[in-house]
Amino acid sequence: MKKNDTMIYIILGIFAFLGILSIILGASTLISSGASKATNDTVVAEITTISQQKNSKGEIYHFVYVDYEYKGEEYKEVSLGVYTASMHEGKQIDILVNPKVPTDIKIVAQDTIDGVGGIFMGVIFALVGIVPLIFMYKGKQRIKNLLETGYYVYAKVDRLEKNYGYSRNRQHPYV
Repeated sequence: MKKNDTMIYIILGIFAFLGILSIILGASTLISSGASKATNDTVVAEITTISQQKNSKGEIYHFVYVDYEYKGEEYKEVSLGVYTASMHEGKQIDILVNPKVPTDIKIVAQDTIDGVGGIFMGVIFALVGIVPLIFMYKGKQRIKNLLETGYYVYAKVDRLEKNYGYSRNRQHPYV
């Protein structure tokens, strides 16, 4: 095996590993999302404030705060921790509230979106890593099979010429 082939196998193996890991994490997020919906309570909240902040690189971060009522108690200006472009002040959204810690909230669809996104990216990474590995393996198997079951053809070279129609590094290959 050549040095370049080893490096290609390592890179493709990393892609395949990361893809499979992402699929597993996405699936576990979806499973835990179902458990989270079963143990947490769904409440309607209103977005009261959306603030923006720039970091030193000029990137803008949004912070969303909501008001909601849970078990007769009002909670005001609780940080949501997530921002989407469809959010605006005054909008009503469904949130999940942890009964043990009522200020521990999240959007109902957040875990589902994260899980599906993780699975989607995992499939892409896994395909980028696994498909070329399969083709490389099959190519090596085909060469091995040909060497084992093929037959020799004896030939005589009758001439050797330069191909002036093609050059690389100002050199013409022999044909």
